[in-house]
Formats: sequence, C-alpha cells, structure tokens
Amino acid sequence: MENSAETIEFLEKWGLSFHVNPESPQLAHRDDDLKWRMYHWFDTFSYEPTEVSASDVLQDNLVSKGLDLRLETTALQLLKDDKGNVTGFTAEKKDGSKLTVHAKAVVLGTGGFAGNPEMMKEYFHTSDIRMWGEGGSGVKMAWDAGAAKWDLQSSLLHGAGMVNPVNPTEVSLAFSPFNQIVRSPLLWIDRSGNRFGNEEAVYDTAYTSNLGYSVGGIYYIVVDTDTLKAYSEGKHLITDPAVGGANFDPADFVELAEEGVKQGIIYKGNTLEELAVAADMDAEKLIDNINSYNAACESKDDVYGKSPENLEYPVKNGPFYAVKMQISNLSTLGGVRVSEKLEALNEGLKPVPGLYVVGNDAGGFYGNITSYPPYEGLATGFAVNSGKIGGRAAAEFALGK
Repeated sequence: MENSAETIEFLEKWGLSFHVNPESPQLAHRDDDLKWRMYHWFDTFSYEPTEVSASDVLQDNLVSKGLDLRLETTALQLLKDDKGNVTGFTAEKKDGSKLTVHAKAVVLGTGGFAGNPEMMKEYFHTSDIRMWGEGGSGVKMAWDAGAAKWDLQSSLLHGAGMVNPVNPTEVSLAFSPFNQIVRSPLLWIDRSGNRFGNEEAVYDTAYTSNLGYSVGGIYYIVVDTDTLKAYSEGKHLITDPAVGGANFDPADFVELAEEGVKQGIIYKGNTLEELAVAADMDAEKLIDNINSYNAACESKDDVYGKSPENLEYPVKNGPFYAVKMQISNLSTLGGVRVSEKLEALNEGLKPVPGLYVVGNDAGGFYGNITSYPPYEGLATGFAVNSGKIGGRAAAEFALGK
C-alpha cells in the first residue's frame, strides 16, 4: 500500500497519464468513496477499441530505452543451478526454435490460470464459469522450481452475461436492447428452481459474479410477458451502467425473447410447469419461489432486502421466459507463495533464490477468498505495484545488494 502513490509517479515517468472519474461507473459504489475514488484510470482507456492503449505507451517507451522485448515467445521452463538458484529460462519462438535466456534473477508474471479448464475445475469446483485468461504455465514453472502453491482459490470473478447461443443467428442479444433485462434487478433463479439472493447485486459486477458463483456459475433471469411488454414501452428498472451501459434503442422485447429461444439462450413455457421442464428445474420449487417473490412484489417487503422500487415486476402472466446466465472470470489471483519482496517462497517459507513472482501469479494479496472484493482497480493496481516491487528486488538480488 505504501508504494502505491510512488507507482503512479513511476508510470507517469514512463509516459502514462491518469485521471479519477467524477463518479463511479458502478451504481453500488457511489455511496462509498473508498470503493472507487482511489482508482486511477489510464487516460487512454475506453470501452470501445482504441488505436493506442496504456500498454502500448508503456511498451514503446521501455523499448526506446533499450528493453529487449520478445513477442510471440513462450517461456517453457525455469533453469536452476546445482545450488537451487534460478538462473534463467528456456522458451520457444514463433518459428518453433528454442531460446535460452541466462540471468541472475527472473521475474515471473504470466497472468494466472483462468484459461485452463482442468485447473479451474480442480480449484473452483465447477466447469460453468466463462473463462478468459492464461493457461497456468507460469505458476506451474514456479512450482516445478520449488515454489509453494498458495492462494489458489482467489479469482477476479467479474460480472455475468447471457450464455453463448447454441444456434447463432445474425442477432446478438448481448448487444441488443435486451441487455436491459440482463442489467436489471429482476428475478434470479438457480438451476434447481430456487431464488438465491438480492438481485440488486447486478449493480456491482463483483457482487453479481460472487452471487452467481454461489450457485455454481449458472443461473436464470425469469420474467413474464407483462414485464417484457413494459420494457418495450421503456418502463425499465434502473439498469447497471458499468462497462458501457445498456442499449436503450426502442425494441420489441417479446420479439427479442423469442429470438433468444431460437438461439437456445432463453427457455420458454406457456405455464410455469412448462418453463420448469424446458429449463430442467424442479417445478414445485420454481412455483413456490415465484409465488414468494410475487408476494414480495405486492407487499414491497422482501426476505433478501430488495428495495421496494425494484419489486416492480412480479412473474404472473405467461408465456414465461428464463434467460440463461453465466458468470465471468477475468483471471485467477494467486498460485505461488511470495514474500513482501515478491520472492517466490517454498513450503518452508524460504526464498527460491533468483525467482520473483508478481501480478496475478502471486498469492496472498486476496487471502484465498473466491469472492472478489468490490473495490475498483485492485487487480490492475496490484499488477503494476507488485511488478515494480518485484522487479526492484530482483535487480538488487542480481547486483548482490
């Protein structure tokens, strides 16, 4: 923490510039400055594609000062001498030829293992998280070199979206006005037919995925035709504005829902019993939970504490629709035990000499909790801060200081 301000200044010296947004893009954070006001945004950041990113600026400036950057080159194995010191690594170049790098210290930062289905299943106990990210080669190399496994169940669970279509068409529901439904605190039901929390979690991307993870990563937004007709008339609940916000173009939401049924994203039933069969839910549970939710909408008193203004749409009049949702994981956040200097540690808490592990490969910052904390910029901040601390420590080690 005490190095954070210095890291901002360090990055500014290498060509980056920052700003603090006038307000948080996430509704759930706007009453808590700690959750967002400490987050420095890159001036080059945009939700739309840009010609120049922050990493481009940093890369160009570092290369101009002599950085030997090797792209499309995959590290394969760390090298060690007979005393156990890490002394470099081997890699494979794009053309298949091998590269051997000898060094007095190695800083390893490869982005975790969120793109490895087997590792995600082993450590997160579900195959139903939408996976982005790296395959875990870095943490495996560190383990092979003697570093201890640590903090393997922390992850950047972040947001949720409709599942990929089984039968794709030219219509993208994810970018259509139907994403108002996804971004609204309507009724959430798990795969067994149970409601499982306050849907106002939708206003925080971390809470959304954390709540979705509690039921295995897949859940449904259940609505009736009256709700879809109301949204067609522009009578939507307050929607989540994060990551670009919702699409508010005029649209027929019943027509869009039917498109989702064709694509295999949405299940439909003329009755709740039919909906339960279509979505493979327990019909009795589903009906009991919907009856309870409808009673909460009428009384404006919800067992999960949902705000009265968001108890606007009961589920009463068919046809009924269940929108299949899947949580997302941007990266794992751990894997290798490290010291305060980002030295890789073995199981006896002794350094693996010459090896430093930073960013999403380094364990300990998040405390081995699967639920991601609702504070903006944590992963990026730790990546650059730990990289600077680990890089400095590695340089001092190499110089014998």
